[in-house]
Amino acid sequence: MIINCTYEKDKWEVKMEILSGNDVYYDLLVSGRGRSFHIIVGAHAYGNFICVPSMGIGCELSSLTDTFWNQESISRCLLNSYDSATLVAAIEQLSQI
Repeated sequence: MIINCTYEKDKWEVKMEILSGNDVYYDLLVSGRGRSFHIIVGAHAYGNFICVPSMGIGCELSSLTDTFWNQESISRCLLNSYDSATLVAAIEQLSQI
């Protein structure tokens, strides 16, 4: 699946491949701007989360469509703003599946 992503004045395509998923989580490959990420996005008793196992990071997410909050949360996990925007675009797309 290809998603259009915008951050500040830059635009790029994000490629998202769902490896597996169910009602609780999705296991994804997400790439954009020359970077690729294996991520796990899911729900828990108090909300949603994202984990990037290869980087050893994880954080809370708001609703899948809350791009502002999710961008801020992921950016605090040591990812730059462009990488965070790439992941947020994929997360938002999951809300339509």
